[in-house]
Amino acid sequence: MSTMAGIMSGAVMNTPSLGAVQQTASDLLGVVSPDIAMGYALAYPLSIVGLILSFELIRFCCRVNLRREEEKLREEPICVDIRLDIANAITLKELYERCKVNNMLVSRVTREDGRDELVDSATMFYPHDIVRIVSDKRHEKDLQVLGAVTHYGFRGRERSNHLISRRVVVTRKECNGKRLSTFDVRHRHHATITRINRAGVELLATPDFVLQLGDRIMVVGDRDDVRHVADIFGNELKRLDLPNLMPIFFGIFLGVLLGSLPIAIPGMNQSFKLGLAGGSLIVALLIGRFGPYYNMVTFATTSANMMLRQVGLTLFLAAVGLSVGDGFVRTIMDGGYMWVVYGVMITMIPLVTVGFIAYKGMKINFFKVVGLLIGAMTGAPALGYAESLSSHNDQASVIYATVYPLTMFLRVMAGQLLIVIFCS
Repeated sequence: MSTMAGIMSGAVMNTPSLGAVQQTASDLLGVVSPDIAMGYALAYPLSIVGLILSFELIRFCCRVNLRREEEKLREEPICVDIRLDIANAITLKELYERCKVNNMLVSRVTREDGRDELVDSATMFYPHDIVRIVSDKRHEKDLQVLGAVTHYGFRGRERSNHLISRRVVVTRKECNGKRLSTFDVRHRHHATITRINRAGVELLATPDFVLQLGDRIMVVGDRDDVRHVADIFGNELKRLDLPNLMPIFFGIFLGVLLGSLPIAIPGMNQSFKLGLAGGSLIVALLIGRFGPYYNMVTFATTSANMMLRQVGLTLFLAAVGLSVGDGFVRTIMDGGYMWVVYGVMITMIPLVTVGFIAYKGMKINFFKVVGLLIGAMTGAPALGYAESLSSHNDQASVIYATVYPLTMFLRVMAGQLLIVIFCS
């Protein structure tokens, strides 16, 4: 069973689990069998192949269309111009009540004489006015109860001589972690923020939206008003060229400390640890969530972000290869090939089963299923495969980071429980 626990650790690509198994075996049995580490080494390489093969099997059997799956993920804001079909003048509040869509923003209105006006709480709307509305794509049909759509899309129409739309980049550290409502742009500067682009994803500019350095906000208003808004948020791209290294190294430092702390399990004599990877990931999640509230700048350019990912992944795979090479072929020839078979079964059977249930039964998007399964297997090396499936979304990475902390706990505990139950 101790050998099978090592094979399981390799099949789920979890090095902290291997360390926990070896330590528990040493405490209970007085000796650590070399077969534990070798079982891990034999199962690990093909577990990556089995992980990717599982995705391809699900993709083939379910006839997954990646382009269609990507389109389902695109919940970016939409922009429509609607000619109001109303009998009498109404207020902004009554306009919202008519279409029953809370998650929308009315940015401007065009009167019958062609004048454009920015919208505020005191604006009145009259029959045949054309309103520009920004909302989520899923509300597209709901908006049409207001009238006929005269124009669709953010581009292709600039009627006004005095109202302009401009992208403004948040580069002032004072804006980091602040809610959009804090700046009250509409009332103080007579301009409107319609949407925000973060890391290539378009988001609706709601009052509760928390800004981060590097966000690109769309501002609508008079030329002078837009310029004043740009000064408030900075809009100096040169400031973003400097890398913010302190949060990275601070996070690594805290992650190493957290991963090294022994955690006691009720009913077990042996404590377990999260390991360097698990501790660093949990700290990174906490910094990403709460860092902006404490003025911690976590922004990194896309190129720097990808560089860190690829270097870390390359070093990780190199370390695994160096540790596996010695005695690998000899063990296989001596009957260790069956360990490889067990490892592949441990990897693929749960993945394919859960993958089919998630995609066909629960209708979860394929990219999310991929991230879910990689996170469940704590298989960081397979993230490269997930990123190769699509260059337009990071859903797999996001879901992976969401699932990973819990499965890290479960993997570390599972190996130790096998030793305690069957070998004590």
